[in-house]
Amino acid sequence: MKLPKVRRTEMHFLDAEQVEALAEAIDRQYATLIRFAAYSGLRPSELTARVGRLDLLRGSARVVEAAPEIDGRLHWGGVKTHESRTVRLPRSISEELAADLAGRPRDPEALVFTAPLGGPLRPHTWVKSFFKPAVRAVGLPEGLRLYDLRHTCASLLIAQGASVKAVQAQIGHATASITLDTYGHLFPSELEALADRLEQARAAALENRGADPVRTSGRHAERTCWSLMRRRWDSNPRGPLGSGDFQGRCLRPLGHSSGP
Repeated sequence: MKLPKVRRTEMHFLDAEQVEALAEAIDRQYATLIRFAAYSGLRPSELTARVGRLDLLRGSARVVEAAPEIDGRLHWGGVKTHESRTVRLPRSISEELAADLAGRPRDPEALVFTAPLGGPLRPHTWVKSFFKPAVRAVGLPEGLRLYDLRHTCASLLIAQGASVKAVQAQIGHATASITLDTYGHLFPSELEALADRLEQARAAALENRGADPVRTSGRHAERTCWSLMRRRWDSNPRGPLGSGDFQGRCLRPLGHSSGP
């Protein structure tokens, strides 16, 4: 019995300007959270980052735990792939985090992002109260999810030329094949550029052999023409083509047009 195919939720990708617009539209205390999520690629359950796992001088954050919300309760544990990772942050995001944390007590176990009255964020409640109103205020798709900021990070990395392995490392996929399955359509096609490079390689080879690529192609076309005309003559010797037509049709100089 065939199992039904799992339908993936539609992914939304923001560009850098849309990320800024969303960060400016949300409650001021969560502007940094929006930027951090969009440029770190963390899962919503991994936004439970602790101050001590940030290295803002080096622009990095260590991801070692997550707290997915299930039936209204947070379940603390390891990350989804069971492997911790270090993500890199743009310098401006590190500086913004440093400014936000400057006035807080130095507690390495403190959460970087908290609920309005303190304590860990509960994604379901936070999205409904803060994220969705900001999405509507900016005019972004109604279906935009907090998780889409993770997808946004991947798309921004790919747009800047990141390799599959680099995206995998930042996003935290278990294998590069998962990254390709998820974001393969965002990577630019190399086929056209590769065809041009193959043409250059062939031209160089012909030049080294003392051959002219254009003349070589012309001779090939001439041989093909003679072969086709010969077949037509053999199949119908009394047809409209006389022997003189072979030379007239197949030995025209390159670039000659038979029409007006």
